[in-house]
Amino acid sequence: MDAATGWTAIVPVRGFGTAKSRLRPDLPASTVSDIARRLAQGCVRTLKRTAQVDEVIVVSDVAVQEHFPDAQVIFLVQQVGGGLNGAVREGLALAARRSPRAPRLVIHADLPGINPQAVDSLLADLPTGGKDVYIPDRAGTGTTALALRAGSRRPVGFGVGSAARHLALGYAPVRLPADSVLRNDLDTLESLRALRWGSTIDLFSENPAA
Repeated sequence: MDAATGWTAIVPVRGFGTAKSRLRPDLPASTVSDIARRLAQGCVRTLKRTAQVDEVIVVSDVAVQEHFPDAQVIFLVQQVGGGLNGAVREGLALAARRSPRAPRLVIHADLPGINPQAVDSLLADLPTGGKDVYIPDRAGTGTTALALRAGSRRPVGFGVGSAARHLALGYAPVRLPADSVLRNDLDTLESLRALRWGSTIDLFSENPAA
C-alpha cells in the first residue's frame, strides 16, 4: 500500500430501522435501531479522526445524512437491490472516481471498540507490494474490513462465510489478535454480552473506546 497517499474509507450502513436483524428477536426494536445508529456514528467519527484517512464515504440503502449532522463525509444512497455487496461496490466505484490514486478501506460500521489509533496502526502496518487484504472477524469466518490498493478491481464477497470467500478471491488475511477491536463486531445478543454491555442501550456509550 502507498503510505504517502491518503486513504478513502467506505462505510456501508444499513438503514437503522432494519439494521442488526439478528438482535431484533431479543431486544426492543427501538433499542436495536439506537445501537445501530450509535455504532455507525462512532465509526464515522473515528474515521474522520484517523490521520491516514482523507475521505469517508457512507453508503446506505436509505438516506441517513440527518443522523450525521456534522460529519463532513460523502453520503451515497445505493441503487435498489444489491444488498451489502452492492453497496460496497457502489462505494468503491465512487471512491475510484473521486480519488483514483487513493487506496480504499471498506469497513463495517458495527465495531464498537473502533478508535483512530487502531485504524492508523492497521493502515501503517499493511504489507507493501500492492496486496489487497481482508480482516477476519473474531470467529475467523466473517470479514470486518477490506483494504484495496489504488486501482484494484478485485470483487467483494461479504456475507456468511466471507473470510473464505475473500481468501479465494485473492485477498490476503491480516493476522490481528483475536481480541483486536477491528475483529470484534456486534451482531448478536451473545456478542453484546461478551462486550459486557448487557442487553440495554443504557450501557452503550456514545463513542466507545475512541
